[in-house]
Amino acid sequence: MGGIVRSGRDKYESVELHNLRVYFHGEIATVIGHYSQKGMSDDKDNSATGPYVDTLVRRNGCWQIVSSVLP
Repeated sequence: MGGIVRSGRDKYESVELHNLRVYFHGEIATVIGHYSQKGMSDDKDNSATGPYVDTLVRRNGCWQIVSSVLP
């Protein structure tokens, strides 16, 4: 998705995350919630909602995202 956003083909009016919950498992954290977006892609509506999941690992005292699911 990042390349498409940089190309200028996608224009977003808003992207929001909702109902986020964080679960810790030692040095691993999982963030679960929902997303909603409003926007256009190649002049077509690409508004959507769906699940949102990030997985993070704590390395050298810092949290780093190792997986992000945003369909």
